[in-house]
This record gives sequence, structure tokens and C-alpha cells, in this order.
Amino acid sequence: MKYLSELGVSSSSELHRLEKEQEDAIIKKMKAVEDASIRQLASITGISKSVIDKDNQIDWEVVLMEFEFIYKRHSVRQFKEEQVPEATIKELIKAATYAPSGNNQQNWHFVVVTDKNKIAEIAQLVVEKNAELSTYLRTEAKIKAFKGKVGYHTVFKGAPALILAYAGPYETIADMLVADGMPQAEAMQYAKSNPGIQNVAAALENLHLAAASIGYGTCWMTGPTYAAQEISAYIGFNKQGYHLAAITPLGIPLSDKRSSPPRKPVEDVLTIIG
Repeated sequence: MKYLSELGVSSSSELHRLEKEQEDAIIKKMKAVEDASIRQLASITGISKSVIDKDNQIDWEVVLMEFEFIYKRHSVRQFKEEQVPEATIKELIKAATYAPSGNNQQNWHFVVVTDKNKIAEIAQLVVEKNAELSTYLRTEAKIKAFKGKVGYHTVFKGAPALILAYAGPYETIADMLVADGMPQAEAMQYAKSNPGIQNVAAALENLHLAAASIGYGTCWMTGPTYAAQEISAYIGFNKQGYHLAAITPLGIPLSDKRSSPPRKPVEDVLTIIG
């Protein structure tokens, strides 16, 4: 009884009642934190409150509908002849520039070619460069494989617009280490993440998603960049320190039937460490 009086209660039943009230208060507080976290997630991601179901849980079926703009993107290689309005091109490039970039350097530049004869000539430059480079290969298997890719590397030739994505200078710790004396072979291990290219890749992804969301098709291509020097010389683009990182055709898909190759299961590409 002395113990109970020290706690300010007169009986065991009253003590149990107080303990139960404290437990309920803790549970209520934890639930409030969980609910706030869910609401915060909806707020941060911009997902509407409609994704929160009656039990205050995320309704993933609704979320997947919100993600639909991602799944609309497919690699498109055949296009209608309809031209892409300049206003549309500008808006798509604007969307591209809203991608994140390291140190906010925005080290990208987009060149858009809409003349079908010029696009065809760019494709021919890729064909010629493919033939030239194949002469350096030493086995028939490699030559055949490389030449066999030229068709894929020129699928943009039928598009009404061709976007050339250039990457500009981006100094990394590897560059600084080399400049201050570290052997290049050793310093290059710190350049593997290649943030300068990641910036341009993020911008291109924005562009692809934005294009797909309004009914246009694109195809991410890096293969043709082995003809980067010839292409840049032909179009007359020479911005100090910039190089051709990727290209994409742009236009209205010829067919409404589109599909994507199967994706690896999430379990194969995800590691969660608690």
C-alpha cells in the first residue's frame, strides 16, 4: 500500500487503470505520427489526398494510376510525318531543364533538327562512321555484330524531329586529384559516377516522360554518338567543352500498339537495409 500511495493511487485497480491510460496515450501518439507521415508523403510527392483510404493507409491502386504517366513511355522507332510544333518542342525542352543537376550546373544543351533532309544526312553520317570503325575490328564476329547494329543506330531517320543532347563540362573530384598530381589511373576510380552525364540523363528522362504524357514518341539512343564529331561538324554546333551524349527522335508514333520489354522483378534490383 505504501508503494501505491507513493504513486498517488489508492488501489491496484486504479494503478492498472492509469497504466492502461498511459498505454492508450502512447498508442494514440504513435498512430498520430504514422498518420502524419502518410499525409507528409502525400504532400511531399504531390500525390493527391485521394490516395489515402478510409483506414488512413496508402491505396496503392490509386497511386499506380498517378504513376501512369511513367508507364506511358515506350521506345518508339516509327513515326507519322506530322511535324512537331515549335511551341511543343520548346515546352518539352523546358520540362527537360527542370531535372536536377549536380551543383545546379545544368550542363546540358539541346539541338533540335526538324529538316527531314538534314536528319537523313545525319543518319548517313552514322552509317559511314559505322563502316569506318568496323575496319578496326579484328574478328568477323565482331565486325558482323557491329555492322548489324547500324540499322538500330539510324532508326531516327524517319522522325519529324531529332533532338541532340549535349553534355557540358563538369569538374569532379577526380579532375582535381589529377590536376594536383594523383596518377590518372588511380584518380579515375573517383570519376565512375560521372555526375556530368547523370545530369543530362536526368534531363532526357524528363523530356521522354513529358513527351509521352502528351502523345509523342521518343527513343533514347546513345549508339549513334560514335559519329558525334561528324554530326556536330555537319550541324555546325561547337560549344566549348560540350560533347554529344545522346539523341532521341521525336514525333507522333505511327502505331497505337506499343509495348516494353519485361522488367526485372523489383526483388532482383532492390536491397533494403534497415
